[in-house]
Amino acid sequence: MEKYRSNDVVTGGMLIGQVKGRVAIIVDDLISTGGTLLRAGEACHKAGARQIYAAAAHGLFTGGTELLASPLFERIVLTDSVPPFRLPPDLHRRLDILDSTEHLATLLAEEYPC
Repeated sequence: MEKYRSNDVVTGGMLIGQVKGRVAIIVDDLISTGGTLLRAGEACHKAGARQIYAAAAHGLFTGGTELLASPLFERIVLTDSVPPFRLPPDLHRRLDILDSTEHLATLLAEEYPC
């Protein structure tokens, strides 16, 4: 999915690849307002994706709750780098939050051995 951002306005929408009848997994570095993932999810849906999942390293959720209210996504997967404290508790059920503690500890131990 191509994306261009200028003065906080996101444009673009060309979907690269074939998703018709397939499971689409949309990966982004972070979810702020969720607008980018919604646009990508809508593009995959229009292109005939059978199921759509989203994944991001960080979930900031600084905007509304449209992303989590959207029926487009089967699940949204995040790491626990930023707890979803901005979201109402009833919306947490749409999230799969992965524990990153062990992975980060391993990387730090490899980089900075005692």
